[in-house]
Amino acid sequence: CDEHTCATADHTLIAAAATTDQGADAETACCTASCSGYSCTTADHTLKADAASTPKGDDATAEATCCEQSCTGYSCTTADHSLKTDAATTPRGADAEAACCAATTTPQKCTGYECTGNTKLGENADTTDRTDNPQTACCVAKKCDEHTCATA
Repeated sequence: CDEHTCATADHTLIAAAATTDQGADAETACCTASCSGYSCTTADHTLKADAASTPKGDDATAEATCCEQSCTGYSCTTADHSLKTDAATTPRGADAEAACCAATTTPQKCTGYECTGNTKLGENADTTDRTDNPQTACCVAKKCDEHTCATA
């Protein structure tokens, strides 16, 4: 059976595929429902990452076979990290921190940016995001009353 490809949707090879003969009806002999079509019933659980290739087994054990705790409710322990946006559908796996958390992206503010040319920081530098072009986002033109004439 390990040479057969299941044609039925949401089916995968049986666990004993390497030692099972295909027989006259390979689909029946070799394939079984996979976890990909299963709906987890335990709160804060989601399908395992390998659900499509995991045989579901019987209904009594399907929850344990197909599902694991999701990232929902996990508390990130790394500084400046927070839950990923898809936490509810992401399995925690063996390394929950890596699976569930990502660096928090807080935009850097204009405060401390050194404007070039005849420009200066705008009045709201402490609340304005630098963006990809800080010169444009942070700086405003200097007024003539801020200029010292150099000509005698």
